[in-house]
Amino acid sequence: MIDTRSLYPFRKKLREYDENEGLLLALNNYTYAFLKQNLFSYAWDYLAKNVWVHILMRPLQEKNNASSDLIFSVLAGIYNKKDLPYLYAYIEITYNSLAMFQDELPFQISAHLDSDFESGVNDILSRFNTGLTLCSGYIIEGLDIVARQGIETALEVTDPASKSIRTALNAISINGSQDADLCIREAACAVEYTIKERMNVNTLSDGTKKLIKENINNGGKNIHGVLLKSLERFYDYTSDTARHAATKQLTIEEAHLALGLSAAWVNFLRKFLPEKSEDGNP
Repeated sequence: MIDTRSLYPFRKKLREYDENEGLLLALNNYTYAFLKQNLFSYAWDYLAKNVWVHILMRPLQEKNNASSDLIFSVLAGIYNKKDLPYLYAYIEITYNSLAMFQDELPFQISAHLDSDFESGVNDILSRFNTGLTLCSGYIIEGLDIVARQGIETALEVTDPASKSIRTALNAISINGSQDADLCIREAACAVEYTIKERMNVNTLSDGTKKLIKENINNGGKNIHGVLLKSLERFYDYTSDTARHAATKQLTIEEAHLALGLSAAWVNFLRKFLPEKSEDGNP
């Protein structure tokens, strides 16, 4: 169940956006129109369950006593209360619900539902200059578009690396714990897993040293030694801070940088290093 208390620090600023520009109404109308157009006749029961459990927090059995247009009534309630934190929480739930629908609905209905919804939400967040972005189901403050695209690409593969990146992303979402240390720690884990798994080594440092020593060739391309050293330095930074005893308080800006670098390295290494076969060999 979502605890919207973690959103309270943003309440005043977010409401100012709505009072001055109409952001809440724009998001409210877009969310309703998108769901109505794409899912209403296919996923009513599932959406209703999510709304009642996560937003209204009432027993499921009360669902039958609700308005015949539950989606509209929930969003209208959010708008009337001018409660942007609740709307952002609802948008995150909607994205996750759409992602779950992908395999359950006809292809012509489900193809790219979550990414289409995300794109529409981000257009509105950008148009109103909120500084927020919806990235793979999490609303993040201050994340640039290049980092967002790299993160979303990294999350397309299901493995422990993408799991760590998702945990890192959640840690800095406005509905998360705002934990920069956790974000940076998980970002480092994602890169280390990718190297360990694909090179059969014990640590990231072992992997980079092995790459430099053996001058591994992949289709005529080598990873430059200086570039590998920069990866080692990035990992050393996470070791000196989030992964062990931090010497100073880490910032959300540092977390954004670490997460963006992590996703970029994971995407690069997945292309450069061959996956191991079932017998453990490349």
